[in-house]
Amino acid sequence: MELRKQVPVLAVALTAVSAVAWSQQPAPASAVDALLAEVRLLRMALERQAPLQTRAQLLVGRLALQDQRVARARAELQRASVEHADLARERAHLRDLLKDLEEALETADASRRPDLEREVRSLEARQRQVDAGLAAASERRAWASEAEQSEQARYDDLERWFADLDRQLEERR
Repeated sequence: MELRKQVPVLAVALTAVSAVAWSQQPAPASAVDALLAEVRLLRMALERQAPLQTRAQLLVGRLALQDQRVARARAELQRASVEHADLARERAHLRDLLKDLEEALETADASRRPDLEREVRSLEARQRQVDAGLAAASERRAWASEAEQSEQARYDDLERWFADLDRQLEERR
């Protein structure tokens, strides 16, 4: 009876020993060679991709930086345009005021005339200041426009390089 109890235990032990022995047997040479070949191919693929990925990361950084430069140039152009428009409106307003004052001078009595003449001289002085400011604002606006166009051209160049790199990466897949 004791033998009957030991037979299943012995069967389980033999199965476990044979499983361990099977797992410790060396894999066939062809399987190891296939795995080594696959590892070598993966390594070669990674070596080819690494420089492209690094280049792509640098290009993305440059593209983001250039995008910020374009945004700053656009903001500067916007400020210069607003300043120019404000000065142009002020100049038109001064011109209208001067016209009204000159008409008032023609019909003014002698007692009011010196005050109107003084006001005309004051408005003419302000108009000269506005004209000088308008000329400077025109120059700033032209410079800002050129800077914005230049920065946008650089951005477009980087974007084209990025598209070329993207195509190269797709071709290697």
